[in-house]
Amino acid sequence: MCTVSFVRIEDTYVFTSNRDEHQSRPSAFLPIIERKNSVNLLFPKDGEAGGTWFASNEFGTVCVLLNGAFTDYTRKTGYKKSRGLIVLDIISSRFPITAIDTMDLTNIAPFTLVLFHENELYDMRWDGRGKHKKRLSKDIPHLWSSATLYNLEEKHSRQFALQNLTQNNDKVTPKGIFELHKKDHNLGGFRIDRPTGHKTVSISQAFLDNNQIVMNYSDLTEEVNHSERLSLKKEKLQPL
Repeated sequence: MCTVSFVRIEDTYVFTSNRDEHQSRPSAFLPIIERKNSVNLLFPKDGEAGGTWFASNEFGTVCVLLNGAFTDYTRKTGYKKSRGLIVLDIISSRFPITAIDTMDLTNIAPFTLVLFHENELYDMRWDGRGKHKKRLSKDIPHLWSSATLYNLEEKHSRQFALQNLTQNNDKVTPKGIFELHKKDHNLGGFRIDRPTGHKTVSISQAFLDNNQIVMNYSDLTEEVNHSERLSLKKEKLQPL
């Protein structure tokens, strides 16, 4: 849950996420549709805590998690709840912005959330002390790299790679973005395999297509590719 891109392709919004984890962490389960709080969700499930880092729901909301907020932080034991379970709490709410605004995050590890809801894109962060929320333009590409694994130079390099793809390609496609995420970091892509044991273990991608969310998933450790679709409800949510 460490490198995330957002790209608008005409009227389609494409989210792609590399999950960079220590290889000792259990493998995740392939994306499936589950129902929580009376809302249909589509997400891969973490094999350790049962949460997720990448999820969508039947109202077209997409939520992607990165560890850390603005800088690296000192980890501690005894956190109240897994950040992946926080994602499920938010994505299963019919009003996710309200859910995170009112959520008590005391004793939750710092995180960044990329949230797309009702055609608006948000960058939402918890730094361990306070919440930070910013609305972003949907018309330009965005890239996030986890503060816990990437320094400023690496972040800039990745931003340049995404910019190069989107500005110098007459026909950007979800597949092309996926391939950039899968390409080795040393060759200008986003995939890592470090001596510390941290590596890109999977790539997740979601985009809207014909009133449904398509989620493509590649487990790079098991060399398994999977695609799942979630039909969208047409009803317009009204604020509380």
